[in-house]
Amino acid sequence: MWTAIALVAGPVMGWSGAAISSEPERPPLLAVVAPSAMLVAEALFLAIDRKVWRYDLGAETYRLIDLGVMLALLVGGLVLPWIFEKNRHRRRIVYLVVVLAGVGGADRVRRAAGVDLRDRVAVSIPWHPASSRWGYPRRSSSETPRHARRLGRGRPSARGGGMDLGVHLPVLTFNESEPEIPSLIAYVEAARRLGFTAVSVNDHLQHRRPWLDAPTALASVVSATGDMTLATTIALAVVRGPIPLAKSLGAIDLLSGGRLVVGVGPGSHAPDYEAAGLAWDERWPRFEESIGALRALWRPDGEPFEGTFYSTRGIRLEPAPAQDGGPPIWVGSWGSDAGLRRVARLGDGWIASAYNTTPEGFVASWDRLRRQLPTNGKDPETFPNALATMMFRVEDDPSRARRVLEEWVAPTLGRPAEELGERLLVTSAEACADRLSRFAEAGVQRIFLWPVGDPIEQLELFGERVAPLLDL
Repeated sequence: MWTAIALVAGPVMGWSGAAISSEPERPPLLAVVAPSAMLVAEALFLAIDRKVWRYDLGAETYRLIDLGVMLALLVGGLVLPWIFEKNRHRRRIVYLVVVLAGVGGADRVRRAAGVDLRDRVAVSIPWHPASSRWGYPRRSSSETPRHARRLGRGRPSARGGGMDLGVHLPVLTFNESEPEIPSLIAYVEAARRLGFTAVSVNDHLQHRRPWLDAPTALASVVSATGDMTLATTIALAVVRGPIPLAKSLGAIDLLSGGRLVVGVGPGSHAPDYEAAGLAWDERWPRFEESIGALRALWRPDGEPFEGTFYSTRGIRLEPAPAQDGGPPIWVGSWGSDAGLRRVARLGDGWIASAYNTTPEGFVASWDRLRRQLPTNGKDPETFPNALATMMFRVEDDPSRARRVLEEWVAPTLGRPAEELGERLLVTSAEACADRLSRFAEAGVQRIFLWPVGDPIEQLELFGERVAPLLDL
């Protein structure tokens, strides 16, 4: 509809300019066809922008440029015809200005309506008054984001009525022959431009491969995330200790304006505990206490937490997170009965592991969890979930895909390559889309993708070849 209005607005302004130039019987032909040319040119520009540029000048800068262009068009379209009215030799200049005015008018109609080729479904986020004191401007929750959401249907339902896609920060490299970890800012800007809704980070102190510090990496990209949800999937609450973790994640929530979801788990890598000087066999009781300690630290006016391993008495961490009572705490579980009972009892949401489940396995675990939620005072219809660590590589050559699994992914995760090939997305674009669709049908509400190989190149390939095949 707005394109049709644009195609009408341009010729109208062109005819108006011709009338001002005292030749209403000879409206310039270019003023009639210019809006169509403008739409085609803009589409080509955005196609180039998608492939080449990975930056955003910011809404305020664009508004200033817009205002300057419009003022120039106004002056040119209204004043120049009057100046050159009696000089027929310079009438070409008048017609050129009229064409620009017509193009500008058509474009302004579209922009005033809030419609652009890059527009997506807008999702509001909560903002906190304190955020303006710490480097980020206050914003109304009703203000439309500059880069809104695309790869998803908006708010997912607990019954699988929608699924969106997020990305993991590439905090590790899978193989020495790969490029170094890219600029995390450039990576997030690419993900945001492609329409991913969230960015998360996984946590290890030491691992089979070099691993960038998770909270530091997440904090470093806050300014580039726009309105994307931030998440930890998962943070090691026991290894890091609930007090230092509450301090660092509370700061990230504040600086992001309240966009953080804190996923926690005990971790599955014993060397993390060795590095922190903690007993591996104490991880489960410590983990459950750490969740109580995190909640108490983010609710300083409530009762302190007192446990066997942790106490928050006399500790007040300020400034507080942006979200009242702190960020929501989602509990990670691979789907065991004990793990799902823990999620139902302690969590605000569930984080499943992609390399530890299948679509059929997720259905069974999700049904078991939903049955336990009412006994813990939680609504199965609103309780959220996510599937993390979905490593992917768009790879059409089966032999190459098998080699990537055997030489890169399997050694990193410590799992058989055959099993990982059935669960992860190191395969063709069509197979990636099919498996993602099956997870959506199973009730997964958000999947976090982790590129294997050149991270930005793989995001681009996903956007070009996989995303068009998805009905999310």
